[in-house]
Amino acid sequence: MENLISLSSTERISACLKSLTIEEPLSRLAQVRKQVLRKMPQIKEKASSYSPLYFARLYGAMHCGKADRAMVLANIVLALLDLRIYKDSAFNLLVIEPLSLKDYDEPELASFFSLTERLLDLLKPQAAPSLRRKMLAWLQFRLLACPNWREFCLPPSEPMQESLIESLIQPINDLLGACENELSARDLTASASLPGFADSLLQLTKNLSPRLAPRLILLVEGNSEFIFLPGAAEKLGFRLDDLGVSLISSGGARQVVKRFLLLRELVSLPVVALLDEDAVEEIGIIEESLRDIDHLKVVEGGELEDCFSYEFLLYALNEQLQLHGQVLSQMPFFMPREGARKAYLAKLFRERGLGDFDKLEFAQVARRSLRSSADVPVFVQDFLLFLKGLSEIERTE
Repeated sequence: MENLISLSSTERISACLKSLTIEEPLSRLAQVRKQVLRKMPQIKEKASSYSPLYFARLYGAMHCGKADRAMVLANIVLALLDLRIYKDSAFNLLVIEPLSLKDYDEPELASFFSLTERLLDLLKPQAAPSLRRKMLAWLQFRLLACPNWREFCLPPSEPMQESLIESLIQPINDLLGACENELSARDLTASASLPGFADSLLQLTKNLSPRLAPRLILLVEGNSEFIFLPGAAEKLGFRLDDLGVSLISSGGARQVVKRFLLLRELVSLPVVALLDEDAVEEIGIIEESLRDIDHLKVVEGGELEDCFSYEFLLYALNEQLQLHGQVLSQMPFFMPREGARKAYLAKLFRERGLGDFDKLEFAQVARRSLRSSADVPVFVQDFLLFLKGLSEIERTE
């Protein structure tokens, strides 16, 4: 299938990032359908008659044009992670049927279909027939809805995504290189090659960088924690993505609860929820819903801003005010040395004509202002070391 529509480099990069995020299969089907319809409104009238795999073919054609076999193979390797990350219940929710070889008219990709069946036999030999069909259809969906991993390796065009993209470029390049080696060493069209090919792909999946293969999910309330925690971890000598931590900014305490309750039913990975101390109702709900593998942590003292030492808080606030042409010392102010600081931060910014205290901006400034591990709040240090230990347990298991 030829390339149907022109996409920007930013759109292609965004598709790759979305493909690497934790998103339950049912939601991913809906997102692919939505993106195709947004770019191809002319098919909306007949959309209800099209299968998820048809939308996957259109999505892959939009992003890749002509099939790149190494990219498709890399996408299959990443799709195999789904069978480890998600419970059987996540696939049972799908309304989807697999394609057979006679249904598929692209010989360039048709050879991969027998491979997916072999992989499923190895990974889920005890799956019931109905579940097996849905899992097979899911692997086919991921095979077809392939983002452009080649373009993902180009320089990023979004400054906010630059750090994330840079951390993923080498693992993706390594995966593409390994897939190219497999394709050059084996004949995928020869049935005798399938067992060895499948075994090699399973080994590739096991050896994936933790930046691509998550070991645990961390739910935080907002972008402040999403921005600050990775920077704090680096000051302690490690990276969250190297621990396989999939960090999700949820958009508030209620959304943390909503995501947690969904994920606990659908994923096999541990889920860690981090909540502010004032989220009393949400803390109670999650406490009652924890599986043996899950964890709830509560920010000591209230919110992230309340964890910092008095000296570092003033240093970071001064750096933030300089962004607005001010310094902290130019006007009198009061800030408690410890405890809740929310009201005082709001008052400080309003009195200086700066409107509301910008938590997101402060998190960015605080991350840049960390001079050593000593500037990382004690609670944050303990929390990050807890994540590190949990990741090591998951790695060994």
